[in-house]
Amino acid sequence: MLRKKILIVDDSEFIRKVISFALEGKYEIVTAENGLHALEILYNNKIDLIISDIIMPVMDGYEFVKRIKKEDSLKDIPVIILTTESYKDTKKEFKKLGISDYIVKPVDSDILLEIVDKYLLKGDKNE
Repeated sequence: MLRKKILIVDDSEFIRKVISFALEGKYEIVTAENGLHALEILYNNKIDLIISDIIMPVMDGYEFVKRIKKEDSLKDIPVIILTTESYKDTKKEFKKLGISDYIVKPVDSDILLEIVDKYLLKGDKNE
């Protein structure tokens, strides 16, 4: 069975490595350091789920999500946002953008895996 592929988008190499480490073995991991790089990856790979930071250089998470939600071939990919904020207004903004879920930094590996599994295993009976 092919493993599901996750795109991790964060300008921090450390965060990309932490998240990759928590998910590797169960999922295939691809990384990007900003939204623009992530778009290039999305156009050339089948990605099953995106985990993205909000604050990044070149193209931030908001612009990145707006772009993918406008593309018919990309709009249905679940997006989980990494954020340092857990305010009610932020949650409303995420919902409006079409973001599936969010994780507050620092990332807890167990919570991360639980949220990712929720979106990637819901159709799998083999797990």
